[in-house]
Amino acid sequence: VNTFQELYAKDGLQVIGINCFDKDISNNLAKRFKEKSITMPLYFASRDLVDGLGINSFPSYILITPDRHIQFINGYVEDVRKALSGIFDK
Repeated sequence: VNTFQELYAKDGLQVIGINCFDKDISNNLAKRFKEKSITMPLYFASRDLVDGLGINSFPSYILITPDRHIQFINGYVEDVRKALSGIFDK
């Protein structure tokens, strides 16, 4: 995920993480992010966000394109790479 941010930041991509389940272990997650050199900001939300967006598998990726279309990706990082390439590598 860091690679996506590095590749497309100049084009306006901002990668964030949202965790709706582990609010009580935020310090633990911060430590794990640091150990794995994950640089994206991590936010915490309620389970209502997951339910409201209809997310049913994890991890899930939500892309909001420059023209403000929302694209859900329930799959692998490779699927995200393909979607980002289609948006930014034109």
